[in-house]
Amino acid sequence: MVVGYFLAPFATRYIAVALGIAPAFNSDDIQLLAFCSSILWVAILAFCSRFLLGRKLANAGGMWSCPNCKYLNQPYAVICEACRQPYSAKS
Repeated sequence: MVVGYFLAPFATRYIAVALGIAPAFNSDDIQLLAFCSSILWVAILAFCSRFLLGRKLANAGGMWSCPNCKYLNQPYAVICEACRQPYSAKS
């Protein structure tokens, strides 16, 4: 994320100059566009990490008890907080 945050403005400036959108490399409009592109990069990665990563992993959907140690875990836990055994759906 950090590398992309710093590379996004350079890529935006390069593309804008190559397409002829910006008459100069350091114009104020290009600086604003570069800043917005870096913020957009962070927003896209934050969205992906929040909603897309791990969405197919098994989760309890509610509080669950570990079959190994009988500890009551929170709904967001995918491994037991006491014995570190992964959540598994009851068969």
